[in-house]
Amino acid sequence: MLDTKALCEALNLYSFENPVVELIRHNENMTYHIRDINKQYLLRIHKSVEGFVSYVHDVKLDPVDLVRDKIKIILDLKNITDIYLLKLIIGKDSQYVQQLVDLTPVTFLE
Repeated sequence: MLDTKALCEALNLYSFENPVVELIRHNENMTYHIRDINKQYLLRIHKSVEGFVSYVHDVKLDPVDLVRDKIKIILDLKNITDIYLLKLIIGKDSQYVQQLVDLTPVTFLE
């Protein structure tokens, strides 16, 4: 099910001119293919589909901290390897991890 409210809110966290949006999937997060001008992006709203559980050893982790940790790993890997990694896009508040009003994390990649 498409969560248009969350999608519109997430799109407003970044600078787009005329985005064309396509839902890729909704499992552990809502993943969208975004085309804007002549570029393509991946937008992730880190909100699981109902019934999906992201527990590690029966400990529920804060979703924002979990996403920030993943981002830190990507950034650290970029500094020590030549492996192609996704390019993280900074949002309007100058952070890699944005948050919706309900505190759901959002990330944006090129």
